[in-house]
Amino acid sequence: MTRCDVCAAEWTSRKWEHCRSCHQTFSGTRAGDHHRIGPHEPAGARRCLGAEEMAAAGMWSTVSPHGVLVWHGERSKAGVAHRRDNVGAEQ
Repeated sequence: MTRCDVCAAEWTSRKWEHCRSCHQTFSGTRAGDHHRIGPHEPAGARRCLGAEEMAAAGMWSTVSPHGVLVWHGERSKAGVAHRRDNVGAEQ
């Protein structure tokens, strides 16, 4: 099991990504990348989307069997995520 030394979140999947800025957990790199917005320069200009912003952008969350809230999907220009039928299989 992997654990964040800052927020103490724990997860078991090697695919999952945990943001060390907002401490949300994502189903993979793509979902994690899509929750960050803003320009890369100047330093500190990028930020994390909050839970309401991620949901409004078409991302969704599930709770793993171990009780971890995991965000899935990606933002699209239309704000619609492409859902998979078996989200839980990504763990």
